Amino acid sequence: DGSTDFDRDNCDENAEFVLVFNRDLSTTDSEITAGGSEVSGEASAQATTTAEATTTATSDRKLYCNDHGEWDGDTCDCDAGYDGETCSIEINNEPEASVSVSYTPEVSVSEADNGSNNNGPCNGHGSWKQWMNNGAGGCECNDGWSGDACQQDMSDACGGHGIWIFSTDNANGGFCECFSGWGGSKCLEDAQEVCGSYGTWNGRFCTCNSGWGGSDCSIPNACSGHGEWYSPDHGGEASCSCNTGWIGDDCSEMVCNGHGSWNGTKCSCSTGWGGDDCSEDKTNACGEHGSWYQSRNNGAGGCSCTTDWGGSDCSINTRETYCSSHGTWNGSSCRCDYGSGGSDCSQDSRAACSNHGTWKHWSSECKCDSGYTGVDCSEEQN
Repeated sequence: DGSTDFDRDNCDENAEFVLVFNRDLSTTDSEITAGGSEVSGEASAQATTTAEATTTATSDRKLYCNDHGEWDGDTCDCDAGYDGETCSIEINNEPEASVSVSYTPEVSVSEADNGSNNNGPCNGHGSWKQWMNNGAGGCECNDGWSGDACQQDMSDACGGHGIWIFSTDNANGGFCECFSGWGGSKCLEDAQEVCGSYGTWNGRFCTCNSGWGGSDCSIPNACSGHGEWYSPDHGGEASCSCNTGWIGDDCSEMVCNGHGSWNGTKCSCSTGWGGDDCSEDKTNACGEHGSWYQSRNNGAGGCSCTTDWGGSDCSINTRETYCSSHGTWNGSSCRCDYGSGGSDCSQDSRAACSNHGTWKHWSSECKCDSGYTGVDCSEEQN
């Protein structure tokens, strides 16, 4: 009842006395005293007997259970917060009279738990990491533990031949790292046999020979000759790592359909092919006088026409249409042949300059004779 006292003089000085009492958690320390009232002779004798009876048990408790559990003659029954055959493994830092509080991952953890009490939300089997779950925080479990709050004991997950490694990249929350000689997802197989003839077990997964894939390296040509089978060290899902220009689970799909190359962000199509994935045949898009280039017009594609031809499909004879058959169209103006002049090359090189100058085809302008000026050399100088 919180007020039990005893006669210390009646206890053997070498005996270890265990005082057992029931304490209401609402009772304060100041309300509990060890010598506030006298103990009757009967109570004193009973206390002395209890001390003698517990001396041997207490000795066994220290000898076999590191003073953290009760010895039943065969095994230790560990106190709360301790584990192991001899109760030597401390699994939390909770005081003996504390109230156990379960942690629900969906409920946000208080600021105090994030920083000063890392063991709280992770049940003493991991530590809180604020960077996990995109900044929302989460438990990074110790080896041998799993679950959102590190509440799952995974000591038997690896068949006694390995240790469970926590990993957020693995769909199962972790994976087995097998001891030497053992293999397979649960470390129950012979490491020499688990990868067959086309791979080697490295303790966590099979490292397959070139051209082979699958969890046991049994799939030939797993990546279609366009990639290599890859198993990440952190326990993520194994898959094909495709060569540039190939995609798909087995690297069988060409990124640019065999008519271009992947530059890291988009397809660079071969001449005559267009579209985002180079799947559109543009062989005839520019007729007989040009070729399709997807890179033109900021990636929208377009025709590059041969000399003297223009238009979106290279169907216009620009020499005839724009330059009167006496010049070459450069996309914006005519470059007239020798002896011809004017903006459309329709005039004699002298007539284009009012017969007071000569049309220069390389600059497409008049060079006036002495005494004359103006764009067409029509102005006489004083």
